[in-house]
Amino acid sequence: MTSFHQHKHVGISRAILAKKPCVLVLFPPEADGASLLTQLRRIGCSGEICWPHPPFIDARIDLIFLYISPEVEPMDYGWLQENGPPIISVVNFENPTMIDEALRIGVMAILMAPIKASGLLSTIITTLHQHAKNRHNSDRFSQLEKKVISLKLLEEAKRILIEKQKIFENEAYELLRSQAMAQRIPIEDIAREIIQSERIMSKIISGGPKNTI
Repeated sequence: MTSFHQHKHVGISRAILAKKPCVLVLFPPEADGASLLTQLRRIGCSGEICWPHPPFIDARIDLIFLYISPEVEPMDYGWLQENGPPIISVVNFENPTMIDEALRIGVMAILMAPIKASGLLSTIITTLHQHAKNRHNSDRFSQLEKKVISLKLLEEAKRILIEKQKIFENEAYELLRSQAMAQRIPIEDIAREIIQSERIMSKIISGGPKNTI
């Protein structure tokens, strides 16, 4: 599903609904998931009911409604995944145990059953929008983390070249860059090879036979 975070020229709510979010309703037969599904379709979502829990979640699913109740047998949450769709839990009554279970699973919102039409749309919009923002921030953090690692590799490789080849820092960088271009691989890969080679040589030298007098 296209990132909701990208639609700045239109209202967030309209942008989300325009994508017709695909919703998976994980409700047992006695929980009346059909009623929820009807409300979701009126809002503009597509979806389906599933019970028991599936072994995995289809990639096309954008949102999950999960029924949690002490009357329902403990379920296997093997389908949970770190980068999976956001979850809205539905409980038939509030108590610390139910809330703790929902938090353990990692839900982003909790609704009381039976679900009323009022508040459903705002909960869906808020959940999907916040999930998109979280994913966007996570992606940015990952990119920054990779950049920091890349800079550390380059600095270490340049230091090795400066010491071994007796050259200046700018020459060391140009040497790395030219090798990367010649081999058509990222400069980080060249830096990593140099660092690994240096470590191997250091181990060989330090582990070699000792001269005795």
